[in-house]
Formats: sequence, structure tokens, C-alpha cells
Amino acid sequence: MGLDVDSVAPVPDLHSWLSGRALMQDLIRQHLLRAQERMKCQADKGHSKRVFSAGDKVFLKLQPYVQSSLVRRANNKLSFRFFGPLKIIEKLGSVAYRLELPSSSSDPSSFSCVSVEALSW
Repeated sequence: MGLDVDSVAPVPDLHSWLSGRALMQDLIRQHLLRAQERMKCQADKGHSKRVFSAGDKVFLKLQPYVQSSLVRRANNKLSFRFFGPLKIIEKLGSVAYRLELPSSSSDPSSFSCVSVEALSW
């Protein structure tokens, strides 16, 4: 709590209760940190680290009913999931890239690495 135990608790019983409470708070904090580390480890197992550089060719993942400005299809249900290959012009941040899109596109040219898949032939 931020209180000095000796100045606040001249009574011995209160002093022991406050020191026991501080010990329990530290123990609970330690258990919570260990549980958070375990949850992060489990969550990171399903993630893959994607790092691209300028000049790499990648596919752009599209949402069929939302992002239809790149490719027009008669039936959105049968449209392609990925569009490309597209060239990375520059890296904007740790997970953002600017792509070279066709001139007919009205989408922005910067995308997160979640939307970008590596080109593997």
C-alpha cells in the first residue's frame, strides 16, 4: 500500500498482519506474471514472424466482400483470396509495407504484414 509498517503499526498484531499481507501480494503478483508468461508462450506458438525487405514479391490477402477494388469478380464467393504477386516498394515500420499496386486500384498502397504472404515458388 505504500505505508511504512513500523510507523503505522505500533501494535505487534497489526504489524504481523500488514507484513503477511505484503507477502501475499508479492506472491499473487509473482503467480500472475508466471501465468501471463505461459499464456504469451502459448499464443506465440501459433504466430509466424514475417520480415520482408524492399524489392521482395508478396501476395496480398483480400477479404472477398470488403476489398473488391483490386479485382472485380462476378461472384464474390468464388473470388481469389490472394492478389499478386506485388512488389514491396518500401518498409514503413516494423510490420507495415508499401506495395506497388496497379493503377486501377483505389485501395491505399500501405498494408500490415498480417495481410501480406510470402511468395514461394
